[in-house]
Amino acid sequence: MTRFTENILVVDDDEHVIRSLTATLGELAPILAFVDVDEALQAVETQEVGLAIVDQRMPRMEGSQVLAEIRKRSPFTIRFLLTGYSDFDAMARAINEGQVHRYIEKPWDVDQLMRDVEAGLDAYRRSVAHAEELARLQTHSSELREENTRLRMELGKLGLEDEILTQNEAMDRLLETVERIARVSDAVLIQGETGTGKELVAKRVHRIRHGNDAPFVAINCGALNENLVESELFGHEKGAFTGAIRDFPGAFERAGGGSVFLDEIGELRWDLQVKLLRVLEEGVIRRVGGTKERPVNASVLAATHRDLRRMVSESQFREDLFFRLSVIELHLPPLRERPEDIPLLLEHFLKQARVAYNRPALNFTADAIECLLEVPFRGNVRELRNLTRKAAAVVQHDLVRAEDIPRLVEEIGVSADADVARKSVLARAEEEIRYGPQRGWVPLDGVELKRARDRAKYEATAVVERAFLEYWHRRSRGNITEIARRTGLSRGYIYKMAHRSGYDIFGPDQLEEGQSDDTE
Repeated sequence: MTRFTENILVVDDDEHVIRSLTATLGELAPILAFVDVDEALQAVETQEVGLAIVDQRMPRMEGSQVLAEIRKRSPFTIRFLLTGYSDFDAMARAINEGQVHRYIEKPWDVDQLMRDVEAGLDAYRRSVAHAEELARLQTHSSELREENTRLRMELGKLGLEDEILTQNEAMDRLLETVERIARVSDAVLIQGETGTGKELVAKRVHRIRHGNDAPFVAINCGALNENLVESELFGHEKGAFTGAIRDFPGAFERAGGGSVFLDEIGELRWDLQVKLLRVLEEGVIRRVGGTKERPVNASVLAATHRDLRRMVSESQFREDLFFRLSVIELHLPPLRERPEDIPLLLEHFLKQARVAYNRPALNFTADAIECLLEVPFRGNVRELRNLTRKAAAVVQHDLVRAEDIPRLVEEIGVSADADVARKSVLARAEEEIRYGPQRGWVPLDGVELKRARDRAKYEATAVVERAFLEYWHRRSRGNITEIARRTGLSRGYIYKMAHRSGYDIFGPDQLEEGQSDDTE
């Protein structure tokens, strides 16, 4: 039996009950026993209490009320309610008021009580450990943000800050539109494929509207765990859920009089769409676990790669929220429609890569750039940026040549491999059709025709399924359960698709680029 160092708090106006519980539970952990409620609550504030057992019927305050106060002071403490009556309605109210983990009926079974208390103290330790790990990660995240800020400052001194670079006429017109509407519209929806630079356009709108010093808070609605999105948007109160060890202001509070950028707004849950609409219309938020409404005045910029109009027609996105967000719509062209920007962007990313990877002489030959102009860049500007970084990391010589490009293009972006596979199937079909008579492939009767159709269907299906798996595998960071939940498919069917299409769903290579496919 484990001996715990955390205290067990016992509160009861009957000293006989206190003596009995102290004798029973004393071998598990130190006991803090009180008849007086005020003294018990003071002890919670000064000592570590892993588990509290409180009698429901006491003269000054009901046990559920005492447990509610304990929860405010020590949210991780496991709370047991001791009762000697069987009024189930009253018990339900008491449990709800005190957020009770378990209730114990008098007289209690000693062995069962010991097991329950031991399990409760284990649960307390796990909760505290999780909270400490969360705090450590938050500290580490803060350190990373500071390092990122420092690097951005260094790049800024070199003129390498993120900016929108273009020689494309359509992009020039879009940026002119941004200049006109930024100060007059408080609802801008930026649409475009993943990696086209939607966040950069949002920052341009923000800077024109609010200046460089106002906060710009970006939230990716598709990248966050669904259970965390509400907290990230609206904040939470201390003790609102396990791990909420302190008050946390959400994006709207942190943005102050600046901007909140909601990337991949099409991924936002329906219930949060309702809450977001209320924020936009009334200018107030309520933190998770809180009762107080807080005024906010941040501008909202939204972006998505999805067709929100179609989602509205299919009842997947609220129509009223769509019209509230899309007073001005901006459509970013994909990189394949602006090939004249590839050399310009490449040089920009090379400047960054030379600094970040200490490769001052790194460059691309003219032939290599010609090869890049043939790349479909399904991942758009981000894919070109990642390709440049990969070149700095893996190419040993300073001049990246044409023969290096295929190695750099593979596994960049979700759809590059799928595009290669699709082209391979089409090329093979075209070759077989063209040279069929010499090879005996052209179907000569109904049986051969059916076989040819079946094979073509199988190969085309494999290409589509492979692209599907690549997309969701990277987006869900390799979590098969998450893929099943978000697509509505069973895990078994996902494994069958992987087998059919030849996609290694357990391979480490598929996770390389899976960290930020939803981000801009």
